[in-house]
Amino acid sequence: MANIKFSQFTVGNTQSDIDFVVGYKGPDNVQISPTNLLASSLGNYLPLAGGTMTGDILLQDNVEVRFGTGGDSRIYHDAVNTYFDNFTGDLLSRMLEADKIKSRLREIREYEGLSQIELAKRVKCSVEAILYLEEGSFNPSVVLAIRLAKVLKCKMKDIFELK
Repeated sequence: MANIKFSQFTVGNTQSDIDFVVGYKGPDNVQISPTNLLASSLGNYLPLAGGTMTGDILLQDNVEVRFGTGGDSRIYHDAVNTYFDNFTGDLLSRMLEADKIKSRLREIREYEGLSQIELAKRVKCSVEAILYLEEGSFNPSVVLAIRLAKVLKCKMKDIFELK
């Protein structure tokens, strides 16, 4: 096979349009016939046209992953740090440090006489986000923590503290 750019490939729409697909096994290129493309013997495989994938995805450093039809969220890792861009919805993180954060959100919310639904509306987040934060299973973004403190008339350190 000639060494060409991905953008120079032509699109095949049916099995008869395709002679083979190139895959990798270690450092070697492997040809896969269209009829065997989704065979269970190939193991975990993600079809480019959609479908369900099982197993892990391992990406090299300096690769960006986009989610959503308009790039609603992006994740980028540069070998040292990981960056999240979230343009819609709530950004909550589940990290190893989550077990080191104590949340007093439920206690303070109930003291202020607010339901989870009302608090979520006031801080402009989902009810699920409030639930996860009260359980202590996720860490809030800094923006969400500031909004919570403002609505609950307290400081962030009153809501979230290190164990």
